[in-house]
Amino acid sequence: MNNYVIAALLLVQSVGVIAQNSDPSEKMILQQTTSPSKAFPEGTVWVNCDQQLQIESFSNKILVVVFSDMQSLESGYYMSELAAKYKKFPQIQFIEVLTPNPAFPLSRRNLTQYVQRNNWSHPVAVVPHLNGFGYPISTFPSFAVYHTSTKAELVTAGTAGYLQTVQKLDDYCSQTSEIARIPNNTVIPEVSALSFADPLIENPHRLETDRADNVYVIDQAHSRIIQLDYFGKAKQIFGNGQCDMENGHGESASFNHPQGIAFSDEFLYVADTYNNCVRKIDLTTGLVETLVGTYNYSEKPVKSISNVREPIGLPSDVVIWNDKLYVSSASTNQIFEVNRRTGDCTLFYSANFTGSGKVKECITQLAAGDNALYFVTNAGQAYSVNKKEELTKLPSESGYFFASVCEIGGQLYGTTLQNVIFTLKDGKWALLAGRKQAGFNNGDLPTAMFFWPMDAIEYKGDLLIADSENHAIRTVATNSKGKVRTFPLVLSRELIRERAANSDGELVLMDTVYVGRTASEILVHLNIQNCTIAPGGNNEVHIVPSPGFSLNQEEVKEPSFKFKVDQRIEYDEVNIELYLTIEDPLYPGVYLIKRSYLSFPIGRTPGQSGPQELVYDMHIWPY
Repeated sequence: MNNYVIAALLLVQSVGVIAQNSDPSEKMILQQTTSPSKAFPEGTVWVNCDQQLQIESFSNKILVVVFSDMQSLESGYYMSELAAKYKKFPQIQFIEVLTPNPAFPLSRRNLTQYVQRNNWSHPVAVVPHLNGFGYPISTFPSFAVYHTSTKAELVTAGTAGYLQTVQKLDDYCSQTSEIARIPNNTVIPEVSALSFADPLIENPHRLETDRADNVYVIDQAHSRIIQLDYFGKAKQIFGNGQCDMENGHGESASFNHPQGIAFSDEFLYVADTYNNCVRKIDLTTGLVETLVGTYNYSEKPVKSISNVREPIGLPSDVVIWNDKLYVSSASTNQIFEVNRRTGDCTLFYSANFTGSGKVKECITQLAAGDNALYFVTNAGQAYSVNKKEELTKLPSESGYFFASVCEIGGQLYGTTLQNVIFTLKDGKWALLAGRKQAGFNNGDLPTAMFFWPMDAIEYKGDLLIADSENHAIRTVATNSKGKVRTFPLVLSRELIRERAANSDGELVLMDTVYVGRTASEILVHLNIQNCTIAPGGNNEVHIVPSPGFSLNQEEVKEPSFKFKVDQRIEYDEVNIELYLTIEDPLYPGVYLIKRSYLSFPIGRTPGQSGPQELVYDMHIWPY
């Protein structure tokens, strides 16, 4: 059985992100501990590893456990820095730990795509609680460093904690004879990010358009920006897929987890987040340059920034408002006006959030309106600020976390991480499209399904949506009688690259896992569409139940070009493997075996009883 399916069977716990935030004044916690660290808490789940790991297993290595949060840019940035800095030291083992939030359930697909869009190659664990480690964790990111023992020599947090961790690791690495005695084998996850990535556009994050109706999309897992024409064909690609900082033309340049883009006057401006700078792309020549910022990170609030001599701390988005360029800094919670010629920045607004919980609240998205600049935070709250720097908190919607807002003709729209799209009417949010259920479905607005729509912009009077976890761009009509459609993507050699995140064409789709669930009955309708299946091909459907549970399998219908599998199941989890022989669109007459996996972790949501019905339309790219 494929390693991923094995790993999927192990994962039966609920997972989620900590969507609340902490006081930014909360500083490092530094503590020397002498008590033995406990094993990972009971119920720990390994997202991308097919074995249960324990701290004791690494008692002969240098082990760094990083406690992260999926929505914290600081957590991702520091994890990325550590992974890159000590890549050449296999004696150092990194493990990343996430904790669940029952109020905000996430699927394993959310987590696997978190791994793939960050290109993580270290084990990632989800623990039911943090108090099983034997030391307090109150801030994300936090770091625990072990040196060839099960006792943490250093427990530290925040920016100062990151520096303390680097100093400790540098000290170890400088002791040549000592580190030479440490075994240089590293635990690499059996299921890597390469195993379940899509070959086209991975986790589209932000969108932009120009006067010629070209669409620009941040292909986040590949750290590149793609220009698509109206028909979905790639015209230009900027970035070579490597997380680096190189200027140059087109694909000779490189970015590091870019988060935002803005177009003006034949130039594209990019918030190159992990490079702590804003890049400028000349769309006429294809030249990528650095406009403002340096590679160095900063979380010190400032009133001005002098082009490439000073950093912008984690720029999270850029926007053109009133013909001026603005950039948000996630690490300082400030918004700057940028001189597009010189790159000099002047402070426009400081958010000064206090926040609560474990992660500092920070700005993640910007949008321009007629009379105000909008922004959304990683706590899922939307705000507006006008030219007088007057802040207005937009209405919140109970149980929903906003990912983006945009204004079209004076009307405000918002996308949420609960997979629905709202519009603001009479001071209240009204549902426009989607269901509070992850999936992929086009058609009428109320029945359409999304999976983490991260951005929304205006496109020909309608909404253009970055449907991140579905690897797709969607169009949503702004009138109630409209439809949801998929923006076309033309398969081409420009999109499918040697460095694409996946060369095997595998795609993993998963549904939600809930906290405190019990086994329940569920009727599953699985429809496989949008895939050109070779006539006479060896097309098979395999149903794999979890160990210890039974499966009452009904008839499996297998028409020539469409599968429909109706299953009535009564257990915790089922995995459906699909083997489809398809024709390669680039090479007519050449047939490929397309493997896809669909896993249903079954469980009642709190307060729900009786049988459930789950309808899943699975979209497969024909490659």
